[in-house]
Formats: sequence, structure tokens, C-alpha cells
Amino acid sequence: MNCNLMIRLQKIIYLNSYVYIIWIFVIPFFLYAKLHCILCSLSLNSYDFTLGNAVTFLVNIFTQMPLITYFLFNPYLANTPLEVTLHASMWTAVLLEIIFSIQSLKQASNIAKNIYLSQSEGSQRY
Repeated sequence: MNCNLMIRLQKIIYLNSYVYIIWIFVIPFFLYAKLHCILCSLSLNSYDFTLGNAVTFLVNIFTQMPLITYFLFNPYLANTPLEVTLHASMWTAVLLEIIFSIQSLKQASNIAKNIYLSQSEGSQRY
């Protein structure tokens, strides 16, 4: 098994976890400060800690990516430079997580196929 791919995925997940902690405290402050100026529906970002590559992949695609993309690319929010920097780093980390998750899932699928084929070859010998 290629451990370099798994290490890159774990590093980016840890980076995303640290940036997420900062993001959780900074964003509500700026949204509260701008709440009287804009009519914005607040969405909750549910973030589960990783239970595996497939769970990380699904959580990032269906919950984190749309919310961060909304905050980053919506011109009507009047984001401050700190918010734009934080959203851009979070968006990049999530994108890298998705890429590394896809690669890890493909690698795990290949390993599972190899194990299955080696077991089926062993049973045919007897």
C-alpha cells in the first residue's frame, strides 16, 4: 500500500481541522457584524470527524464545499480581506481533501480487488 498518499490525505485533513477551528470562531463574528446590512440566511455547517476516506469525501462534497463556496464567491456578502483569506485557504484545503480522498479510494479498491483475486486463486488450487 502506498503510504505517501495516505500521509498527504491525513496532513490535509489535520490542516483543515485547524483552519476549521479558526473559521468557526471568526465567521460568526463577521456575519453578526454584517447581519443588519444584508439579509442572509445562516446555514449550519455540520462537520463530522473522519471515520474513513469515503465519509470524509461525502462530508466535504455535500456539506462543506457548498457552504464555503457560497461564502467565498458571493459578491453581496461584502467580505473583509481576513474572511476572503480564510475562506480561500479553507476552500483549497477541502479541494485537496477531495482529490486525495478520490485517490485513496481508488487505491483501496485496487488493493481489495487484489486480495479478492488472490483468495479466489488460492481456493481454486484445492
